[in-house]
Amino acid sequence: MPDSLPDGRKRATALDVARLAGVSRTTVSFVFNDRAEARGISPATIQRVLDAAQELGYTPDRAARILRSGVSDLVVFTGPHPVALGAFALEVLNEVSDQLSDEGFHFIMRRARPDRPAHEVWRQLSPAFVVGLELTAADVADLETAGIPVLDANLGTFDDALGTLQARYLLDQGHTALAYATPTEERAAAYAGRRLAAVRRTCEEAGAPAPVHLKTTLDPEAAATAVSSLRDHPGVSAICAYNDDVAFAVLAGMARLGLRAPEDLAVIGSDNIPLSAVAVPSLTTIDPGVLPIANYLTHVVLSAIAGSQPDVDALPPPPTVVVRHSA
Repeated sequence: MPDSLPDGRKRATALDVARLAGVSRTTVSFVFNDRAEARGISPATIQRVLDAAQELGYTPDRAARILRSGVSDLVVFTGPHPVALGAFALEVLNEVSDQLSDEGFHFIMRRARPDRPAHEVWRQLSPAFVVGLELTAADVADLETAGIPVLDANLGTFDDALGTLQARYLLDQGHTALAYATPTEERAAAYAGRRLAAVRRTCEEAGAPAPVHLKTTLDPEAAATAVSSLRDHPGVSAICAYNDDVAFAVLAGMARLGLRAPEDLAVIGSDNIPLSAVAVPSLTTIDPGVLPIANYLTHVVLSAIAGSQPDVDALPPPPTVVVRHSA
């Protein structure tokens, strides 16, 4: 760790804190390594050390602390570079970060790139745990060899559940022919493709025709062009959107065409982001459950770090439909 701060001031040391607090350097070490109570150090003394550290701007040397404890305080999220992280995924990661911070861990995100393979991330950082998005078998094997616990968040089942629930809801509402709107971004193609496949399967099981596939950018004119193509499919009365952002684009495109939801076309999104409740019309959508998923991820991480198995009862509940005005 550098001996000085960016502004040139000398970095405070544990000895500086000890002198200001009127205690020994060993006491400061016990306080910052969570061993104060076990050593019989009084709450008043602990607080005096913390106050002195705050006054001096003292930060313990993280590397030294890890060497002493033998446990890294880093949890790393990594995923392939081209993959898009939408508002829902970012909300989940933010919540996990907050929960892990409360437990004394730092949660950081690193994206693998063609010039920087995923394994370089954990080899350089030596984390306590890795949460991976669509990791390869080689990545998982590398982590296991390194003795680093890992959760591979493969989203195939998740995507299938979202697409299935969207289609079932619309079919149960009496719609007999559906469309499915996806973004044109290549980085979302894998997820969109799985959800579309789930909608197709659900329609087939219900005896309904295969959904019409619409592609659009998040632009009202582009969405209007996509929606207008449904004139060649007069039986379609409802649209499943890949996520809420695409649903908003579809609603904007419909407005350009003088169409209303749900009177002319019903629209259902996915993710239940905050804007879905205040859109006009308010958006019917799928709520995957930010907090339950974040709670489960945090539980898995902390259980693995502690060397125990996660509680099966901690599994998040399935996604639900949030019924509003658009469908």
